[in-house]
Amino acid sequence: MPAAFTEEIEASAVEVELGLDAYLPAAWIPAAAEALVHQFLVRARLARLGIRRLLWREETYLVEYTDRAALERVLAAEAVEVRPLRAGATHLLIPRDRRAPAAELAWFERHLD
Repeated sequence: MPAAFTEEIEASAVEVELGLDAYLPAAWIPAAAEALVHQFLVRARLARLGIRRLLWREETYLVEYTDRAALERVLAAEAVEVRPLRAGATHLLIPRDRRAPAAELAWFERHLD
C-alpha cells in the first residue's frame, strides 16, 4: 500500500482487540453489510495499484490514478477502450454486456487480480 494511504488509515483508525472470536455465519450478515465490507476490500486493492478514485458512470468508469504504468498493466489482459481525460485521469469504456453496476464491478475486479 502507498505510504500516504497507510498513514491516513493509521491517523484515523481505532485499534480494538477484545479477545473475541467474531465469526458470523453468512446468513446472519445483511446484504448491505456485505456490500460495505466488499467496498472496503475493493478500496484496498485499488490503493495498492495507485488508483485514487473509481466512479461508475453507466457506460464508463472515471479512474483517477497516480501510476499510469500500473493501470496499464492491470488493463493489459483485455482490450479495454481507454479515453484519457488529463494527466492522472481517464475513462474506461465498459463492455456492453457488462453495463449493470454489479456486472461492471465484477468485470473491473477481475482485472485487479
